[in-house]
Amino acid sequence: MELLEDDDDASKGGTTRGEEEEDVPEKKKKKKEEEQTTLLPGLEDGVLNEITAQNAGLVNRTALVTGCTSGIGKQVALDLALAGARVVFGCRNVEKGMEAKREMMEKFPHLDLVVMEDVALDVSSGESIARFAERFNERIGELDVLVNNAG
Repeated sequence: MELLEDDDDASKGGTTRGEEEEDVPEKKKKKKEEEQTTLLPGLEDGVLNEITAQNAGLVNRTALVTGCTSGIGKQVALDLALAGARVVFGCRNVEKGMEAKREMMEKFPHLDLVVMEDVALDVSSGESIARFAERFNERIGELDVLVNNAG
């Protein structure tokens, strides 16, 4: 970056100090755009979450979230999915789980969300937990993240 001393240089094709100052915000804006992180396919700028250095490790990971049909659990499930994780809903009420999934998919159709339609998860029942775990192992397999929000 070169600062010119007088306006005579501007007539020679140079830049005046005023023009130089006007370019600084544009240069900063351009640099910021270049430094932005890559978004998941289907996400536009300004949408809830971006893939960043902190959560990029969630891409291609499987997360199980219990109590995810409303409140904090629902938001956690959405945030994990937006960060690239495959999110499995562990729900006591499968119909509510399907409804929560539908709501999320309407806004973000690229998300990888799974509701275990054939088995509910009631965390207060050891039998329900065992049945869900067995079905999870058959259908999904490996688990990377567990969010115990229910109960």
